[in-house]
Amino acid sequence: MGRRLHVGRVLGVEVAVDWSWIGAVVLAAWTLATVGERLAPALGPARLTLLGAAAAPALFVALALHELAHGLASRACGVPVRRLTLFLLGGITDVERAPASPRSEAISALVAPLVNVVAGLVCLMIAGLLAAGGALGDLARAGLPAVFIGWLGVANLATAALNLLPAFPLDGGRLLRAAVWRATGDVERATRWSAWVSQAIGWAFVVVGVGLVFAAYDVGVVVGVWVAFVGWFLASAAAQGYAGFLVQDALAGVPVDRLMRRRFRAVPANVTVRTAVRVWLARTNESFAVVDGERFLGVVSMHEASKLEPEVWPTTRVSAIAVRAPSLSASPGDDMADVMERLDERVDSLPVVEGGCLVGLLERPDVDRWVAKYAAKRSAELRDAHT
Repeated sequence: MGRRLHVGRVLGVEVAVDWSWIGAVVLAAWTLATVGERLAPALGPARLTLLGAAAAPALFVALALHELAHGLASRACGVPVRRLTLFLLGGITDVERAPASPRSEAISALVAPLVNVVAGLVCLMIAGLLAAGGALGDLARAGLPAVFIGWLGVANLATAALNLLPAFPLDGGRLLRAAVWRATGDVERATRWSAWVSQAIGWAFVVVGVGLVFAAYDVGVVVGVWVAFVGWFLASAAAQGYAGFLVQDALAGVPVDRLMRRRFRAVPANVTVRTAVRVWLARTNESFAVVDGERFLGVVSMHEASKLEPEVWPTTRVSAIAVRAPSLSASPGDDMADVMERLDERVDSLPVVEGGCLVGLLERPDVDRWVAKYAAKRSAELRDAHT
């Protein structure tokens, strides 16, 4: 499972939540409860706590709607979508390849905030109707249903506003990248410039937020925490977004057999689980290929061995617990950019199979060295271009 919690599939696309998303939920709940205490102290701690708890589903719906719109827009532009992952204040739409043109990039970036704006305005209208005689801003008179739907509307509008900041990989940053890409014809340069702008904006937000925390009081402290939190998120997301782009750029078009090891360790199918544990599995968390001669049978790790009672290890062949699935191996001709998703799931190594036989092993350190060399080469080219 790693850092992701899989929550289901929507329109054929896997939806997952990163564990770090809990931080945003807690901060949103604290904000709503703190502001509610200031605006409507008559509600009391119990109702304010309930309002704070409403932040979780409201945030989830707003972010899920945003990323689902991204996924559908990417599909409409001919870009297949693997997974939608919600994290912190945003999400990631995991696509199989980058947009083919600045136009498709701009369309995909614009659709999601537009959906959030429409959803937010509709929610606020419904909340206003539910509030009846009470003003929506008066939490004590509006009623909990109206306040919840109103908060859902605010969450959607806030999601749209945040994502339209010119900070890559948010939608505003992607629009900036599309504009620079169109002007220069160089997607790598456009991504790099967008990431630089994003990091500058992010750290400026952090400085302003920290200043507000120390200079303000009451609700101003809440605002300062949010501003600093958003700034840290923007700066971190920009760095990770550019690094992810470099990885994809470095590996696109590179076949697996160019990076795989042809000399590797494998577990013979006829050894017992006890022997496999003692010699191979107990020393590491990684998986090992199981072979019968040259024939590939699957992969095995300490995780599979731990499912058996130790008493049966001496009498059970390792071939009996080997796991065989397409996602647990690669072919020599596979594109490395596509295989990286499987390597992420397998942590450090991936068997390379051809014609049912094990022909190599793909190791993460080898991939990391390839990407590092590519990044160094690109840096040298940039230095030469400016001298």
